[in-house]
Amino acid sequence: MNKIFTKNELDFIEYISHKNITIVGPSVSINKCNLGKIIDNSDIVIRINKYYKICNVNDYGKNIDILFYNFYDTIQKNNFLFNKSLSNNFPKFIISSFPILNDIMCNNINNSIELLDIPHIIYDYSIFDELIQFYNKEDDIIPTSGLTVIYYLLKHIDKIKSLNIYGIDFSNNYTKGYKNDTDTFIHHDMNIDKNVFQIIYSKLSKLQKNKIIIYNKYQLLAGLW
Repeated sequence: MNKIFTKNELDFIEYISHKNITIVGPSVSINKCNLGKIIDNSDIVIRINKYYKICNVNDYGKNIDILFYNFYDTIQKNNFLFNKSLSNNFPKFIISSFPILNDIMCNNINNSIELLDIPHIIYDYSIFDELIQFYNKEDDIIPTSGLTVIYYLLKHIDKIKSLNIYGIDFSNNYTKGYKNDTDTFIHHDMNIDKNVFQIIYSKLSKLQKNKIIIYNKYQLLAGLW
């Protein structure tokens, strides 16, 4: 694989420390909820993969500070300019959701680093390895980017002021425009992801849970209260 040059992860951890952080996923569950202004008022807004396809600013907001991306393809600068409603917002950091497993992903992230004047981060993938332990290897299933982001931030929850989760409910009900007809998710199982999230959440302390605000909490945490 080609060598990947990235910003130090410690810079990122320092950046998120003592901040109110919001993760915004593509679920249809926050359509017509008018949460955009609440989302944009967060200290740090994190979005996932092809977030720029979502044009609904009133519900999903427009700010972005961090992008978690799977690097199954290359991020083009035009992607960030695709949605004029986002006011040409660019992330301050781009983080690979998954380990760089092959030459294609390696080339994609290297191309992204070359094209974009944005720090890229490869985080400590021992965290991802921990998450994978919740899955049956024989099923050939990996966690979604959404769950991966949540798990990564939960590993640093003691440094974070608050963690707000919007638009992630581990279903295939994506908001209009996010998912192409040709998109496939054969390596994900939303029911397993939801069960894994519930297990992870159940292991948190009361103090840690008090830092987490989840929209559509009932669906995500059914049976945990």
